[in-house]
Amino acid sequence: MSDRLAAIRKVLEGSDDYTVVAMDAKSCYGALKRGCGICCRGKFQDPKVANWLLDPGAKEKNLHRMVHDYLPLEAFLLEGVL
Repeated sequence: MSDRLAAIRKVLEGSDDYTVVAMDAKSCYGALKRGCGICCRGKFQDPKVANWLLDPGAKEKNLHRMVHDYLPLEAFLLEGVL
């Protein structure tokens, strides 16, 4: 486990040259910081924020709902994703 954590730390803390794409990136970042002491340095892209920007008054959507709404032909990619 420590080897895996060290590998994650090396990538996320090592450089500003990457972009992390994560659903609810703020929560992911907080969990990494609180649970593992990892301070990420790259850029973050969050589909949840993008969806909110498109329709600020709408009910919050999960990843599956966004795929079905915006990319219905790509829904097969979600097979096996919880």
